[in-house]
Amino acid sequence: MNSNRLAATTSIGAVHLQVSDLQRSLSFYRDLLGFRVIRSEGLDAWLSATGEEPDLIRLTELAGAGRPPPRATGLFHVAYRAPDRAALGRWLHRLLDTKTTLQGASDHGVSEALYLADPDGLGVELYRDRPRDRWPFRGEYVAMVSEHLDTADLLAQGEGQRWDGADPASDIGHVHLCVSSLEGAESFYVDTLAGSTSRSATSRGPCSSLPGATTTTWAPTSGVPLTPRRRRRMSHGSSTTRWACRQHVTWPLCEHGLKRQGHRLRKTPGGLARGTTTG
Repeated sequence: MNSNRLAATTSIGAVHLQVSDLQRSLSFYRDLLGFRVIRSEGLDAWLSATGEEPDLIRLTELAGAGRPPPRATGLFHVAYRAPDRAALGRWLHRLLDTKTTLQGASDHGVSEALYLADPDGLGVELYRDRPRDRWPFRGEYVAMVSEHLDTADLLAQGEGQRWDGADPASDIGHVHLCVSSLEGAESFYVDTLAGSTSRSATSRGPCSSLPGATTTTWAPTSGVPLTPRRRRRMSHGSSTTRWACRQHVTWPLCEHGLKRQGHRLRKTPGGLARGTTTG
């Protein structure tokens, strides 16, 4: 393993989302998507695919939270990954049975994905990865595409299986961020957090290769970064991502990179925290 890069076992541990109405959001993430509540305290709720620790999603109600202007920096979507095609098919059955509006569905070559939004407009991707040894490449680049998804066959995979919530093996595959500067984002995620950079054959920007997390992608935006005061009032894009480092060598590597770049850190129950370069 390259000692200057994150361990291959590093994954996204959880996301923390600010929402305008906790009960409405629970109706979406718990009742619709099938994630299970671990505990709730006041204006916070913690959920996972199993209903047990560790949490996968933390929801925090922020009274009066609104939405940012179009093309603002911040969260584009959180991608929740099904362990197999049958589990994704069950999710699709659930969405159709509840007449939930889908924003899109695509076969990306490396994965199959469904797109929708939560009640606050936070982007949600439900997907499953194809085995990495079947990913198409064009030279050194991953040949990602956006083609028609065979929803009929996907539904057949989940046919006849009773809905009893999200598959317990579901996790967070990646987080997609809109940023105002690809160079600044790459400097933070690659140089500071010790990820690596890759490109797809069809992408217009880099993707950080954060092992176990599939990818965190960046999309340039014409919007202006939100001020801290405005961002506190926004639900969309107001989020924290927790990385799960399963090897002791990985954590000091991240901490060293953050301090070297002059980032101010604060202690948390699980380690250290700070905001990203875009908020």
